Amino acid sequence: METSWEAYLKSLSQNHRYNLKRKENRIVKSYRLDFVEANSSNSEIQKSLEELFHLHKEVWNLRGETGSFDRHPLNKTFHRLLVDRLCKLGWVAIYTLKVEGESAALLYAYTYNN
Repeated sequence: METSWEAYLKSLSQNHRYNLKRKENRIVKSYRLDFVEANSSNSEIQKSLEELFHLHKEVWNLRGETGSFDRHPLNKTFHRLLVDRLCKLGWVAIYTLKVEGESAALLYAYTYNN
C-alpha cells in the first residue's frame, strides 16, 4: 500500500486537489517554509519536544486554559522519558513546519512496524 503525499493527493477529488495546490502555491509565494523531521538523534528529538511543549502552552494560554502537557507536573517528564526510550528503538519522530525560520506547527508521531 502506497502511503505517500502523492498517494494521498490521488485519493482526493480533482476539485479538492486543485484547491489544495492553489492554496499551497499562494503560501509558498508569500512565505519561506521549511519542513524538518527530527528522528535520528535523541538530542534533536528532545529539542523538538521542548519546542512542542512551548508552542502547545502558548496556544492554550491564549485561550485562557491549561494544555494537556501542563495539567500534571509529571506529564512532560513522562513524554521526555517516552521519547528517550522510543528514539533508541527508532519508533518516534517529530515533524516541524517552520515559517520564516520560526516553528509554526509540530507533529509528534510514533511509528512501529510501518
